[in-house]
Amino acid sequence: MSEILVPQCTQKMSGLWNLGLWLFTLYFIFMVIFYMMDMRRLFIVRDFYVYLLNIPEDDMQTVTWQDVVARIMALRDHNPQTAARVTPEARKYMGSQSKERLDASDIANRLMRRENYLIALFNKDILDLKLSVPFLGSRELLSQTLEWALMFSILDFVFDTKGQVNQEFLKADRRAEMSAKLRTRFLFAAAMNMIMAPFLVCYLVIVYFLTYYQVRYSTLYCT
Repeated sequence: MSEILVPQCTQKMSGLWNLGLWLFTLYFIFMVIFYMMDMRRLFIVRDFYVYLLNIPEDDMQTVTWQDVVARIMALRDHNPQTAARVTPEARKYMGSQSKERLDASDIANRLMRRENYLIALFNKDILDLKLSVPFLGSRELLSQTLEWALMFSILDFVFDTKGQVNQEFLKADRRAEMSAKLRTRFLFAAAMNMIMAPFLVCYLVIVYFLTYYQVRYSTLYCT
């Protein structure tokens, strides 16, 4: 071991390599803490699949989405507030505007709520992503880093951790305050993008290179 181990090797490394090593260490510690804090939510999801949907843990990797939706529909029919086949008298007693009723479309909309909100911002031209390119005219640009910035600035601000819309946005008297906070988040995201741009470029180049190399390698050798 004495022939391969270098004592105090970090002192012999350049400052750039030391910085990269410390950034990776901090990122690794952050992700470990994040996953540990997320364990409770994952156990709740597991219990929902195992005990309510009757899907064994061994089948979670292979069960189809259609089967999951069918089991949720069956579970819905056992709940009086979400059942589809309810008598008019019972529906009148529970309230005709119940928000707890759901179907397959509601499940998809709830899962894609954040993404659909972002798509609506593009479709309604609320977010202008057009960039003037010489000789090519106006082009729309949505890079990975820009998408991350929009997710942080808008979606993480509009929606809470449970995927519900922040009730502060529904109050007309808080509109000016919400606009000021949104402007602050945009400025913070812009500043962080400028600081982290070199590292993000290196990260994305490595990720996309390895991803498309794997795709090309699999295509060549599988055919």
